[in-house]
Order: sequence, then C-alpha cells, then structure tokens
Amino acid sequence: MRRVFVNPADLSSEEAIIRGSEARHLSLVLRLKAGARIEVFDGNGLVCLTEIVTISRNNIRARIVSRRRAEPKPPFLTLAMAVLKGRKMDMVMQKATELGVREVIPLRSANCAVPPPAESQRRRWQRIALEACKQCGRPYPLICGPALTCTELMDRTSEFDERFIFWEDERRHGLAAGIPATCRSMLIIVGPEGGFKNDEVTLAREHGCTPAGRGHLTLRAETAAIAGAAVCQFILGNLGFSRRDG
Repeated sequence: MRRVFVNPADLSSEEAIIRGSEARHLSLVLRLKAGARIEVFDGNGLVCLTEIVTISRNNIRARIVSRRRAEPKPPFLTLAMAVLKGRKMDMVMQKATELGVREVIPLRSANCAVPPPAESQRRRWQRIALEACKQCGRPYPLICGPALTCTELMDRTSEFDERFIFWEDERRHGLAAGIPATCRSMLIIVGPEGGFKNDEVTLAREHGCTPAGRGHLTLRAETAAIAGAAVCQFILGNLGFSRRDG
C-alpha cells in the first residue's frame, strides 16, 4: 500500500488533504483513482488508512477509514555522527531512520574534512529521514538537531544511561559490552574518516563514555555508524529480539 506524509494541519477527524509533490506523484506517476486506499502519516505518530474521494494534479481529498497512534517507546538510541563528505551523511540519515534511531546529532570533530553544516543542510537531512519513513513504515522521523562540537556534545552525555565512543585504537572492549537490561537510553559516537584525536577520546572518557573497538575489521565511517546502530538496536531489543532474550 502506498504511504505518504501529510502535514498535520491537513488532517481532520474525517479526511486528509494531500497536496503538492505528494499529490502529483500519486495522480500523475502512480495514476491512482478515486476509491484507491493509501496510508498517510503526520510525522508525529498518527497513521491513518484513507480512501481517495477526489484526485487532481495538486490536491487529493481522502476519507479517513481508520486511525492509530504510535508513541515512541524506550529504550532509545541516539547516534552522534561526525559530519561526512557528500552523500555519505545522507545515507547515514536514511539507514538510521530505518533502524529506528531516535536522534542523529551531527558532530563537528577535529578531523572532519567538511565545514560545519548550514541550517539548510540540516533541513535536507530531516527531509531524507522523513522520506525514509515512507519506505520503512516508521510513524515519525528521527530528530536531526544542530551540529555540535565534541565539547558541546559532552554537555549532553548525562541524558543517557549508556555512552560509547567508537575508537579504532581500542583493543580491550567491544561495542555495547555488558549493557544492563534496565538501559532506557544509549548514545553512540562515531568519528569522521580520519578518526578521533586522542584528546577527543580523553574528553569523552571524562564524561562517562566507554571507548569501543571494532575487532579486526576496518570500517568506513558510514559503515561503522550503520553497523553500530544495528548492533545496539539488537542488544536493546529494538529489532524484535535481543541477546537479553537468551
């Protein structure tokens, strides 16, 4: 079933109005007709099954058949990701959405090879997350806030029950070792292509972050972020099962 985003202002108790590019795609590309059913979501957890009543190039009116509300439930995973070049960051945003990451914090670390992202770039990443929701069935996109420096990020570490920083020089501890079943929030921090500087890792340690190695594998930064998010979601039980079950 087709799934589209609808601005909350265009949802009433009885109908949904689909406008702009979403309407053009449904009417001109997919050639849907009156009577077709589509699922709409407002990005705030409300999901509605609707039936098209009238359809035109720029405006679709659909009757709401049923509705449900999905609320975020812990444990929550936050990914602090050093800003990467080109489309690599786009892919991280897309896959983090699919994996159920609650928030991605763009990180300005010392070895970042790109300038600090502008507000327009952050809005672009938020749109990518919203588009990914259509494909994966997630009722609300992840949060993408303003970029932070490592020092600014450390001011937020107290928000999380567990905190890990990926570091290629860590040889003793792997990712997510010994996470208690009571964990309700986790932060993982992934560096840029050039890795973290030693003083950044020291700062993270001082703020309660545990360095985590990657075993014998050498991973690209975007791969480390996606793989790390998947492993953590598995351990937290957010993939439907986890090591806790065994």
